[in-house]
Amino acid sequence: MSYIKQFCEQYGFASEAITYLDQAFQQLKRCDESYCIFMRYVKLYEDNQLTLFKPALADIEDLQDTTGVHKYTLSLLYLITLTKHLRELYELEHIPGEVFDWSVSDLKWKAKECFNVYGVWGTYVAVWQTRFFKRTLFALGRLQFELRSFSYAVDTDSLHIAEGTPYINIHIPSCGPLDYTACHESYDRAAKFFRDRYGLKQLIFACHSWLLSPDLKALLPENSRILSFAKDFTIIQLDIDPESKNLDKIFPVRIMPEDPDELPAITSLQRTMKAWLKAGNSINNAIGVFFYE
Repeated sequence: MSYIKQFCEQYGFASEAITYLDQAFQQLKRCDESYCIFMRYVKLYEDNQLTLFKPALADIEDLQDTTGVHKYTLSLLYLITLTKHLRELYELEHIPGEVFDWSVSDLKWKAKECFNVYGVWGTYVAVWQTRFFKRTLFALGRLQFELRSFSYAVDTDSLHIAEGTPYINIHIPSCGPLDYTACHESYDRAAKFFRDRYGLKQLIFACHSWLLSPDLKALLPENSRILSFAKDFTIIQLDIDPESKNLDKIFPVRIMPEDPDELPAITSLQRTMKAWLKAGNSINNAIGVFFYE
């Protein structure tokens, strides 16, 4: 059994995806020169010598022309192959195995997004996902986290945060309901993990997302999971998005169309958002923070 198939089965990829990816990898291997290029970049990572992922991924995606394998599929195959060495790095750094399992599961979530948008099992955000392989981004249950620092000072009636203050940035993968309890379990895990790994004393969580948009209070019910998630945060900045480009993951589409009538309306959230947009409204992004006690 190939490592690609073994990995995909272990982490619960759809059976269609497993077959597709395994066949794509075999097709890649039959193209000797292209496979050598692919494996050269694998070895660079295994030798801890790969410093720039973006040009490596660009070269790998270029193999589409010689192999007939879609560029997004090639990117996913590459990242899956790297998980072998990533597991070794986790062990060397004494990062718990469950954190590895949660983190590499993002490959499955993004593969599903790629299929929904492009009809291809792969990833179109591979450069972003390399943060997992640099060990700067970690999944800890329902949510994902990375250490950043404020590039500006926050000074409001209730918040005073100096420029350069570290904070834990939150990412929300598309992997199911945004359960309030599961999110708080993730915050607890992240608090311990980032204290242990980075020696943080004060813990500030921050999130930049449409999920924190104040606009949502006008169209979602009070018991909405999204509103429950948002209530933990104090908004420090609005990111105006008049074209609602940030909603492409909800529908999902490659680019948000000018005419909302072109959007699908399968789920209740899609129907609610579509009606809101058709009425001439938009959904802005917001940046929110909270201090972990």
